[in-house]
Amino acid sequence: MSVAADPACDKAPLISVALATYNGARHLEAQLASLFAQSWPTLEIVAIDDASSDDTWSLLQQAALRDPRLRIHRNECNLGSA
Repeated sequence: MSVAADPACDKAPLISVALATYNGARHLEAQLASLFAQSWPTLEIVAIDDASSDDTWSLLQQAALRDPRLRIHRNECNLGSA
């Protein structure tokens, strides 16, 4: 008896990377470059900015335009780590 291969089983699982940011503009480009360099075929990067007062949000917006794997969200006010 032959069993047909399930095409869903042939796909790589989605890997989600959570990136929490707050006033991290100084290191953000290097962090994103490292994540974008990953070769996993089904990768998403979800970045949450915690109402930064530096250029973090602007850098995330620019990066999201360059790479569709990056999804971004910004908190209206700083919620902190808790």
